[in-house]
Amino acid sequence: MKLILEQDDLINELFESELQLKNFIKNEYVFVFHKNEEFVGCGMVLRTNIDWNYCDLGVWVRPSNRCNGIGSQIILRLREFALKNNMNPSCGCAIGNIASQKTIEKSGFISKHKLIKFKVK
Repeated sequence: MKLILEQDDLINELFESELQLKNFIKNEYVFVFHKNEEFVGCGMVLRTNIDWNYCDLGVWVRPSNRCNGIGSQIILRLREFALKNNMNPSCGCAIGNIASQKTIEKSGFISKHKLIKFKVK
């Protein structure tokens, strides 16, 4: 956990709070990735509903390691883990996050749905 919390504020792209991160680590949802012994990013596998076999994959790559395929590699490893544990993986991102969309597609996922946000007047 210390390794993840030592990262800059961009780690909040994946974890909403330190408490959430602690709970994810406690429940073994978080995976840390290294390349040549250097921390390059982390990912998570989170069941979307305890009664379903579906899970959501999340990935975060250190800014200095972005745009070189590490995000896709992490997603592929997370997908492999999910499938080995009888879970159906899915992932998504904000509609404006083009880099994340490309990473997800590069990992073999295909967008079938888009969520719409409605503003209450």
